[in-house]
Amino acid sequence: IFFRILHNTMHRRFVPLGVTALRRMISGGVRTAMTGPMTRPLMSQPSPLRTGGVRANSDQGLVPTLTPEDCANIYQKTIEALNTMEMPLKNLKLTPGSIAQRWNKVMLVLMLSRLDAIKKFFPGCSDQEAYMNLQKLSLSVRRHMSEGNQTLVDLDEKIWEFLLSHAFGKSLPEKMSVDVARKIALKLCNEVSEEEFATKLRSMTQGKGLEEKNDVLIQCLLEAQFKLFETFGYSDEEGFICVQKNLMDYAGDAVVLAYTSAYNYILLEIAEIDPRMASLPQPQA
Repeated sequence: IFFRILHNTMHRRFVPLGVTALRRMISGGVRTAMTGPMTRPLMSQPSPLRTGGVRANSDQGLVPTLTPEDCANIYQKTIEALNTMEMPLKNLKLTPGSIAQRWNKVMLVLMLSRLDAIKKFFPGCSDQEAYMNLQKLSLSVRRHMSEGNQTLVDLDEKIWEFLLSHAFGKSLPEKMSVDVARKIALKLCNEVSEEEFATKLRSMTQGKGLEEKNDVLIQCLLEAQFKLFETFGYSDEEGFICVQKNLMDYAGDAVVLAYTSAYNYILLEIAEIDPRMASLPQPQA
């Protein structure tokens, strides 16, 4: 569920971030039709709600929803954008590093593809508007899929079949129950609250700049996830991919979202990162 620079933002504040900087995070130099300067939104402190005793972001009232037809159109354009990145994705299979590191790069490819699709669907939209529409797309797809829109379900599966096949040589993972997803999210929330994890993250981020802190934080989180997933019987690459995919599938579940939001803010507090300046990724459909 955790991939970079997908933010829930309320106050629409932005700082510059170039496409070159995004591509530099992806070994192999992913190409996209997007040109010109890009920006990324800052994640402002959201209005919390209480779910199961922890803080959560509400999907309601943040942005107007896109219609199912609009979402399907953007998803189709996302698939077209991904097709242009076939070789860079395949190169990831040969890239050294942990599965967590490669997963993060695949999520960057997906984000760039969705931004490219949004730019084509909304011709002339600014970079700020593109990121806002990325959030709108996430919330809208989540809502329509939860209401049983089969077209979007099929397109989403097609996107994931492409990503997993080309980047990892894997097929779609098995579906886990929502109860298991909730238990994993809760366990991860407890894990990052442990003093041992907090001490390690604090020492690794001490004295570093914002961008370095964000990089360290995300890497520590992904590594913690990999170890934790093994305790639930999801080991190796297959297990890691299975849990990540299922947690994203259940991103709209109130309990999963609540615990995800909770441990995001625990991490930010440990690393002493202002939530408005964080690039912690948020769950996305």
